[in-house]
Amino acid sequence: MNLKILGSSSRGNSYILESEKDILILDAGVSIATIKKAVNFDLSNVVGCLWTHQHQDHSKSILDLSKAGINCYSSQDAVMALTDYYNHHLLIVQPGKIYQIGSFKILPFEVKHDVTNYGFLIDHHESGKIIYITDTYYVPYKFKGLNNILIEANYSIDIANEAISNGAPVAVRNRVLHSHMEISTVVDFLKANDLKEVNNIVLLHMSSGNSNAAEFKKKIQETAPGKIVTVADKNMTINLSKISF
Repeated sequence: MNLKILGSSSRGNSYILESEKDILILDAGVSIATIKKAVNFDLSNVVGCLWTHQHQDHSKSILDLSKAGINCYSSQDAVMALTDYYNHHLLIVQPGKIYQIGSFKILPFEVKHDVTNYGFLIDHHESGKIIYITDTYYVPYKFKGLNNILIEANYSIDIANEAISNGAPVAVRNRVLHSHMEISTVVDFLKANDLKEVNNIVLLHMSSGNSNAAEFKKKIQETAPGKIVTVADKNMTINLSKISF
């Protein structure tokens, strides 16, 4: 299973899970042209798009994908935000219910953001269990048997506070605190879960002004020794294996 990163920042977030048989899109916060290029301009193998929430940096191309015949799955609130443009490829999924989308088994669950937002547990025979979590300040659940973790590591509170001392708006810092994941919260999440079978930890959606990629990567490597830790970057491809390397 390959993970292709099309964007992982406030400018746009989108990822592709590409198996031997079919393709699943995670969020669509980049242009439809970027998505089409990533799948070699062939959408026929795309079985769906998991769409975490309504904010533009995750939903920019949802309507374009749905109009192209791709089923896009999210919460009722996210779908209703597009009610003026509704079509039958915008589909509501419920947290805690399992769905089969192509060869992928999907379990949505609610996370904590400033709008209704879903994380997704994704199971596939090539990758094992993948957890996809972004745009949340806290995850109230624990997961068993994870093989690959895709998780937001948006900011450091120390860096954000330093930015305020240098003139950054307090309101911006306060919104981030109540909508995105701080690096120590990522550490706590990893410590709370069984990482025995985890191969990859991919850090997503870092703030351009309130993060430090090298420092974050080192901190996660210290928390989860022996795991492959990658800071997501545009145009990167990562192999998500089920079997330990």
